[in-house]
Amino acid sequence: MYGFYYRDILQEYTEKIILLNEVVLKALSRSLNLKENCFLDQYGENPNMVTRFNYYPPCLRPDLTLGVKQHADG
Repeated sequence: MYGFYYRDILQEYTEKIILLNEVVLKALSRSLNLKENCFLDQYGENPNMVTRFNYYPPCLRPDLTLGVKQHADG
């Protein structure tokens, strides 16, 4: 049940990112006085998107660890 719900959210997010990408590339083209689809034509119709997930389980003994402080992955 949860997998289908998450898949729907990820699908909607992907569709919106593709639209946002199109808007930004067209605006960039216009701002440089180029044809509106200049960058889109080079980018292609089917963008290759990758989703990555990281999971870091809680450390049971943080007092014994060495390393850097908490951070956010790019």
